[in-house]
Amino acid sequence: MEYIKIENGIVVLHECAQTQPPDTIEVFNWQGRPNTPVAWYNEDWSIKPLKELVHKELIELPTGFKLNADESDIVEMSEVEKYKAGVRPIPDGMIVEEDYIRPITDDDRLANGEIDEVEYKMRLQVKYERARQRIYERELDPQSARRARKMVLGTWTQQMETEYEALCKTVSAAAQEKYPDIL
Repeated sequence: MEYIKIENGIVVLHECAQTQPPDTIEVFNWQGRPNTPVAWYNEDWSIKPLKELVHKELIELPTGFKLNADESDIVEMSEVEKYKAGVRPIPDGMIVEEDYIRPITDDDRLANGEIDEVEYKMRLQVKYERARQRIYERELDPQSARRARKMVLGTWTQQMETEYEALCKTVSAAAQEKYPDIL
């Protein structure tokens, strides 16, 4: 015979014996655990679903954990979920967006009123100048040096000049495409 004993709303004993002692409740194939609240169990002494135990606050989820998709198990939250839930502070200069964390942009600052339109345009101009300088250093600077060297040596051809001008236009077009509001 299988039985449990309850004291002060807690299942304190689960045993099997030939005879059932007084002040115990007979159970069959009990799946519970001693030292658990009676509120965890249904009338037939089967354990309630985890989802129900959590929603009724009979079980408290540890910090940084949540129920899985079908609410049948406890799993650790993702880093983004921890930021969203306030378990971890969002790092300075970052923002949580849907399923990822990213740096705050000037577009975000403009939308939040942290900067005005003038400051926004000034920051865009600085970004454009930096991008233009990087493109120049990467693409045009070596070509300019090559052009100057060949001109001095007298080996610079009209075809080379045409290619160089096309490259300059490509760089300008790339900058215009990236920053259309400025140019």
